Amino acid sequence: MNLTEQQRARAIAEAEKFRRPMILLLMGQICEAMGVSVRDLRSKRKSKPLVMAARVQFAICAREQGYSYPEIGMALARHHTTVMHMLGERRR
Repeated sequence: MNLTEQQRARAIAEAEKFRRPMILLLMGQICEAMGVSVRDLRSKRKSKPLVMAARVQFAICAREQGYSYPEIGMALARHHTTVMHMLGERRR
């Protein structure tokens, strides 16, 4: 079965609708487990519990769930390079 470009784009757009809510659901579960609020996690604060929760969020989303750095960054109001830095994945 060959898909046209328009059908392929529509299928990708449909799949993306489900990815965004899933990352937000994961964020809520991780925050609850670590005792921080989603609002605090998305804030500019850098207290130790928030940084640890963000690292866990980044690692689970990137390594276990296959989200891209920009997707993770958008969900947490961060730049994708911040995600890369916190996971220790820099180009040399």
